Amino acid sequence: MEYIPTLLQAALTPITLTACYLAMRVWCAQQRMPKTHLAVLFGLAMWLTLMTAPQHTAGIVAMDMRGTVLSLAVLFGGAFPALTTLLIGVLTRAWLGGGGMPAGIAVLVVIYAGLQIMVSCFPKYFPLEGLVSRQALTAAAGLASFAQYGSLVLTGHLSDMVIVDIGMLLTQFLVTVLTGSLLIGAQLRSELRESLVKEKELAHFRMTRDGETGLLNQAGLTLALDRALHSLHDVATNEGQLAVVTIGLRRLQQIDEVLGPHAANSLLRAIVRRLEIVTGQLPLARLDDETFCVLVEDFKNQQLSSLTEEMLIAFRRPIFVDNIDIYISANIGVSLHSPDGADAKTRLTHSIQALRNAGRAGEYSIEYFNLNILSRASKQIKLEFAMRVALNRSDEFYLEYQPKVQLATEALSGMEALCRWKSSEFGVIHPAEFIPIAENSNLIHKLGAWTLEETCKQISTWQQQGWLVPIISVNLSANQLLDHHFPKWALDCVHQHGHSPSAIEFELTESAVMTDPKQAKAILSRLREYGFKLALDDFGTGYSNLAYLKALRFDCLKVDKSFVKDIEHDSDSRALCGGIFSLGRSLGLTMLAEGVETKGQLKILNNLGYQLGQGFYFASALPPEEVASRWLTSLRVSSPAEK
Repeated sequence: MEYIPTLLQAALTPITLTACYLAMRVWCAQQRMPKTHLAVLFGLAMWLTLMTAPQHTAGIVAMDMRGTVLSLAVLFGGAFPALTTLLIGVLTRAWLGGGGMPAGIAVLVVIYAGLQIMVSCFPKYFPLEGLVSRQALTAAAGLASFAQYGSLVLTGHLSDMVIVDIGMLLTQFLVTVLTGSLLIGAQLRSELRESLVKEKELAHFRMTRDGETGLLNQAGLTLALDRALHSLHDVATNEGQLAVVTIGLRRLQQIDEVLGPHAANSLLRAIVRRLEIVTGQLPLARLDDETFCVLVEDFKNQQLSSLTEEMLIAFRRPIFVDNIDIYISANIGVSLHSPDGADAKTRLTHSIQALRNAGRAGEYSIEYFNLNILSRASKQIKLEFAMRVALNRSDEFYLEYQPKVQLATEALSGMEALCRWKSSEFGVIHPAEFIPIAENSNLIHKLGAWTLEETCKQISTWQQQGWLVPIISVNLSANQLLDHHFPKWALDCVHQHGHSPSAIEFELTESAVMTDPKQAKAILSRLREYGFKLALDDFGTGYSNLAYLKALRFDCLKVDKSFVKDIEHDSDSRALCGGIFSLGRSLGLTMLAEGVETKGQLKILNNLGYQLGQGFYFASALPPEEVASRWLTSLRVSSPAEK
């Protein structure tokens, strides 16, 4: 029993070492433990265990835990702390001296060398970094115990009682295993904490970053904007200003459809590089496929103006991708900070609203948010609601018809059905105002269906009245081109009214086709198979994609009025109209010129070879009764003066 205090005294240092190690783990919870701190900790523990070990006297065997300390230093400290602990142990044991000094030093060297051999030969169980395995701890404890016991055998310092020698051996082993297990537990908790921190950081990254570009996403931008708003102190002066600049790019989705995802990804990377060059260190976000956003803080008005202009200039130049020069256009919406208490989401919404307004103004335009934009947005919401009500009542919408005329004879060739809206609440609403609202709210499906139904009814009415009715054109929207049910519905509609599909011609713009070229091609092919005629409207103002012009097999090509208006005075306009005519005729298309307003324009277009014309020179859009009295009574009108 007299050996128990000796064993407890020897075990005190490793236990203290463990407590200090655990304390350091808590102190360094968010980072790796410094190697110098570990070297000092294990070195001090080695010095204490040797200096406090009981000296050998008659009947008592000297007992220390140098093997335990060195084993823990190798396993949990690493190379530098382990070597430092070995050197301190060697120097301390040499300083203590005595007959057992060589054996004592040899024990340290053997334990250190043995553990290094184990690390080299069994890296799976003795990893240089990371979690220490139970197998490694058990092996190290066994090596330390037997090495120290062996030194006592070689020096003849064994006790007179075998049980004491075995107790010493087991004590060294158990203390090493127990203290090491506590340190492994600390490692496990630390790794779990680090894993949770990394998962939290990863979740935050995924929540706030765009997966394709690594830029901030809308959630990340909102957080950054919220922090920026909270950091503003002086909103009454130019200091502390904040601007949310939203950049809208056009045609990216169409490019993806035409060139494929590989080219689209290359283009996206090039776009991000250009934006990063212009914006520098400013927070840059990607809101959706075609919209980016920049936060600008503490600026002067001239600096903001220069930044927005540089952004537009960056996208006026083509982007070279897969051996192709790709042109994309841009618009910018800006929301400036004002002391009205609006939060981050409201600021971002204002910037997006300004961007939409810029888009309506045309390519490469910049719009600053103001209350007028908010008022227009409010009016659009009210108009959308009124439109829903009006479509259900069917007494506010009506159709007018604009004649299409043969240029050579000025005889009626066809008509275009044009939708009009006279709201009981807002009065007459121009199509340029309510058609975009219908398209953005998906009311265009219902409005388009109503238009075709009313056109079929009007054809029946005219025929019952004895008029000979020419082909009538109905406009087809981009949304309808995405509806694979539309062709069959259109066929059933005309059949229900007793008409042939050849009585209807569908007009659509290039931009409508390019929204989803593959789907548009499939829809238009089915319409042609059913017998409907197809016309491409506003040719020359959009993409002028000749490949699709050939593949989609239109019947008529309508040249936009912007090419016609200066044809009397501008040779370039005449040359363009002549070139477009040659292109259309080579594809076997009927050529129609829009916006004919003078006799001079009529004469030039007729000389160029255009068959059809449409414009105020012949007639504006007319109600059905006036169409019947002025055009259907006679298929020949000799001059505009008679009309």
